[in-house]
Amino acid sequence: MRSKAEDASLIRRILPPVLVFALAVFTYSQYGLSAQLGATNSINLYSGQRMAEGIPHYVSIFDVITPLGPMLAGVGVMISKQLGWSDIYTARLLFFFLGCCAVVSIYLLGNSLFRSQRVGVFAALTFLGFFGFAAEIPQGPYHKVPMILFGVLSIFFTSRRRWFLAGLCGSLSFLLWQPTVIFPLVTLFLATMQPRDIRPATTVRALLGTGLPLVAVGAYFYHYNAFYRLLEGSFLIHIFYGDRGEDGPDGFSLLSRFSEPVKAAFEGYTIMIPAILVGLLVVIYTVFSRWARHRCFRDLLVQDAFAPILLSLPALVLWSLIDFENYRDFFVFLPYAALGFGRFLDLAVRRIGRLKGTALPNGAQRVLTVGLCISLVGLALANESIGAIHTKMEDLREEFDQERQAATEIEDRFGNEAKFVSLGAPELLALQHRTNPTPYAFFVKGIDNHIHANTPGGFKGWLRELEAYDPDVIALGPKIRGSHTRELKKWLKNSNYRKEEIEGPWTLYVNNSIDE
Repeated sequence: MRSKAEDASLIRRILPPVLVFALAVFTYSQYGLSAQLGATNSINLYSGQRMAEGIPHYVSIFDVITPLGPMLAGVGVMISKQLGWSDIYTARLLFFFLGCCAVVSIYLLGNSLFRSQRVGVFAALTFLGFFGFAAEIPQGPYHKVPMILFGVLSIFFTSRRRWFLAGLCGSLSFLLWQPTVIFPLVTLFLATMQPRDIRPATTVRALLGTGLPLVAVGAYFYHYNAFYRLLEGSFLIHIFYGDRGEDGPDGFSLLSRFSEPVKAAFEGYTIMIPAILVGLLVVIYTVFSRWARHRCFRDLLVQDAFAPILLSLPALVLWSLIDFENYRDFFVFLPYAALGFGRFLDLAVRRIGRLKGTALPNGAQRVLTVGLCISLVGLALANESIGAIHTKMEDLREEFDQERQAATEIEDRFGNEAKFVSLGAPELLALQHRTNPTPYAFFVKGIDNHIHANTPGGFKGWLRELEAYDPDVIALGPKIRGSHTRELKKWLKNSNYRKEEIEGPWTLYVNNSIDE
């Protein structure tokens, strides 16, 4: 039997992550689950709906991200079918749970790296205050929410030399978003840097962990004869079909690339900018200070728990200079900032009583710690009700109502049997549970170039196929961009369709054979 002291120690270890999870549930629940679906999340949801029917991602809708996000959405859809719930809200609940687990993973990493529960709690509660991340949960299912969870766990397990679990989580993160391939690569690299006597074992464990999710996902797509589609959507389209003309007339500008992440931080995390700046500076300082303790760089890699942060953070910064779109791409930097700011607050608590040479009593330190925790939670809870942020959330809820009203209006007017095509309006597909006759339901990042290269007769040939299908209604979304955008819009203008505006961000093109 365990002694009372052992029971008390167990409670002290378990209680903080449980409380952090409960606070995350309470905080994120304030945002609700009824915000705008949006294009990216509707792609995940629509693909999940089709996956529940046995149609894999890329076949149901051709996409340019790795497939685990839509597959997790598909799990949510399958759960909804068993429980008789709404597939949208069930998928959002699943991602809500994963988002709360992501906050707990921040605690685990902070506690492990700094050997301090206080740093872990400060870091997790700081992360709760990042509005840009929190706002994506009610808009889900958004793939970068679980990406944070698995990315942080990969760093956590790598720092603790748990090679199999580190590789596993890093691989799952990569299957959610391509740039996070750095996490399994860091794990594999550090595993091969271990002392010679254990190097074969550590390398094998890291390889097995990294390979297991890749093999499982590859086998799934191979089973459905869609393995090449997986390669096309995840990798090949970015290499061979990416539309680099979107950089503007001035082309690639290093200064503009550097400024994009900065602008994104101000856009998505306005009131947390001081925490982000301080946090990142503290992380950088901590890494270099620990580097100075070692005789050589190799010793740092082999012995120091901060090695995965030292290797991963610069790689992600380099990526952001090459391909950065909006504040959602900044998600990957938030755990580093939270860790650094948590450490900053911990140091403040430690040193605030030593300003005149008198140490702060332990009881007073606890009071100060509790006060800072309450302040961080209060700030996170206040996020949703602060000025422009509150207005944005209200707008997102209104836009979700508009999306559903537009879907109902189209359904009532044209019926279930109407031949419907989405060209940049995947929201309508997901809301109406329709099946698009073409997997090309939206056009970004060179998808139209992929159509041109892989359809007989090129893009015009694909338009002829669309014309032969003779849809009753074509829904055109607002974010249609690419090399062949003008060609598509010219075809719509000159074809047998009349343009109609509806509530929401889409434009309908209705076949002239259908009465007004």
